[in-house]
Amino acid sequence: MNKILKIIGIILVIIILIIVAAYYFLWLPGTKISKEGKLFAESTSKEISINWDVNNLKKYSDSQLILEIDRDPQTTERIFKTFRDRLGSIQTLYLKEQGVSFNTDTQRGKYVLANYQGDVVFEKGNGTVSIRLIKINNEWRILNFKINSNNLIP
Repeated sequence: MNKILKIIGIILVIIILIIVAAYYFLWLPGTKISKEGKLFAESTSKEISINWDVNNLKKYSDSQLILEIDRDPQTTERIFKTFRDRLGSIQTLYLKEQGVSFNTDTQRGKYVLANYQGDVVFEKGNGTVSIRLIKINNEWRILNFKINSNNLIP
């Protein structure tokens, strides 16, 4: 009986050590990355919306998004002009994390994907924003940037 209690005690200590290690090595870095990504998303969104200049978006974009923008620059300019005319700049932004994942592949190596979504107050109305970020080599970049607002409906 005494031997069984010792074994159960050892198993419980091992389980507790695993939980503490998981917290320390997985959860804490994840929350730091999430806060870091949110700050990047907030600051760049506000900067992009100041004049709705496509070059401000490209400055913070991942190469995939830059290729997409450059594929049809007239359409992108037209969309940004609509944002300028119908929304104005961002006044207040309430982003919430929608998921952070740590990834590895043969093209990019190790990287982090982070999704944020939230309500936004523009100069001329309200809407929502959705931002997908990637962090590679300690640098955050925008993969996707979407704005929805009733002010955009013709």
